[in-house]
Amino acid sequence: MDCLTFISKAIESLAWPATVIAFILLIRKELPAIARSLRRFKYKDIEVEFGAATEAIANEIKEVVPATQDDTKIAGKSKNEIKLRLDAIAELAPRAAILEAWLQVEAAAADVIRQKNLGTSTPYPGPLRLRDNLQKGGILNTRQLAIFEQLRTLRNEAVHVPEAEFTKAAVANYIESSIAIASYLEDLAVGR
Repeated sequence: MDCLTFISKAIESLAWPATVIAFILLIRKELPAIARSLRRFKYKDIEVEFGAATEAIANEIKEVVPATQDDTKIAGKSKNEIKLRLDAIAELAPRAAILEAWLQVEAAAADVIRQKNLGTSTPYPGPLRLRDNLQKGGILNTRQLAIFEQLRTLRNEAVHVPEAEFTKAAVANYIESSIAIASYLEDLAVGR
């Protein structure tokens, strides 16, 4: 291979990467706005549209999670009190409402695990350990565990994707679904 052929091949192989880098450099100031306008989240071959996912979960909850008593308490408060508080938080900070709703699910899961003596040695088990204990103890069936996992995944999106934006309807569906599964777990904890 002569010198000119080598240079020609080197330029040819570097043309596309150089073009892409130049394009990114040209639009770098607009990238945050572009990212915020995206409605989908993709991470490791998993693509989730938050609004569609929360709607699907809300529909699935109606099928697989039995209705709970009106007097069911979640963390010592009525379901209505929890919902009002979460709705108020959602008006100011939708992301915070999602996180707080998930904490209700975690607390209820920890309560039922503790009451059924399925617990772990750690006082604050993580969500994966909670899920595993709920599964091993037969507390939640396969479809209910899938809902638990979907809620956890969406909560992770709220935490780890700072550009993500959430519609009021999506947050309301998330809150409603979280309260439904948390109250179901609390009913199981008290033996209903």
